[in-house]
Amino acid sequence: MSSKPQKSLSGLAESTICLPEHVETTSHLADESNGSNSDTVTETWGQPHPCAMKDGVWPAKPRGQKSPFSAWKQPGFWAVWGPQYAVFLFLLFLYTFGFMALPSICVILSASFLMVAGVLFAFKHEVRTFLPASLMLPVATAAGSIGGLYTYDVYAIYPQFYSNARVYADVLPSQPSAAVADAGKLVFSSSAFVDIQHSVSYITERGSVFCVAPVRDSSQVQQMQYWAVGTGCCSLEGGDFWCDAAKDRKATGGIVIFDNEGFFSSSSYDEYRKASRKAEATYQLMSVSEPRYVRWVMDDNLNALANEYNIKTALALCGMAVAYGAISYGLVVLTGKLP
Repeated sequence: MSSKPQKSLSGLAESTICLPEHVETTSHLADESNGSNSDTVTETWGQPHPCAMKDGVWPAKPRGQKSPFSAWKQPGFWAVWGPQYAVFLFLLFLYTFGFMALPSICVILSASFLMVAGVLFAFKHEVRTFLPASLMLPVATAAGSIGGLYTYDVYAIYPQFYSNARVYADVLPSQPSAAVADAGKLVFSSSAFVDIQHSVSYITERGSVFCVAPVRDSSQVQQMQYWAVGTGCCSLEGGDFWCDAAKDRKATGGIVIFDNEGFFSSSSYDEYRKASRKAEATYQLMSVSEPRYVRWVMDDNLNALANEYNIKTALALCGMAVAYGAISYGLVVLTGKLP
């Protein structure tokens, strides 16, 4: 009697059994004429299955298929994951740093990638990786576009504001704020100081504390043209203000606060305006309709706010890149299992 069936059973015991769904097993008895014995496994649609017996032994399940984290070892994985991740990074950085100057180009490129996804889906039967690629490309396009637009609107827009705005020196507190309407950075005269005694705080519904104090000099200013501002750096009762370098009499630098009504968030300009109006009512002060709100800093620290937003931009981009890389990994693994 042939020993092959015993070998087959030992193979079943020693290896991981690979039994796909919709597979029928047909066994042929030994041919008495030649004493041969063969066992075969075929799929119901008649094509040989990778799990079919070879020489009477069931093949072991490949180790790479035991965990989804081993998908990166497969060449087909990189053919899908790599291009869509490159598209995500490209759009993420394009919207972050280029939307201000080239908004139309950003939108056109996003639409172009969606069209490419449609073409890949139309030819999904031609190449095995076209189907998962056509599903992942719209995800990468949407994530990169929205993520880049968010980063631009919340962080990256402000360093661009400051790089495009002008710098004015020797500005008097009595000088009309309209005369420096295009300013991003101001250097006041040596006689200018922050009037801490006339500072107030304004608390929003969320509990955020916005602080303002008028910028003055020794002259009798009739109307307040400039206000030093900050968040959470003044007494709630008023009369004390320690934002940035407000208590340093050597400091005469002012970083202008821009008014930005963005897609995802707005600047603190409106809150500072409400705080300045409260100061006017509290101390019977007069202010122009559109004063300039500034962060009071040392003269050599006028880039502090731009640097702060640059750091936040870099952190946001790194976080989004890592997060999307992990999420898209799982999505590519899932789409790769589609029929």
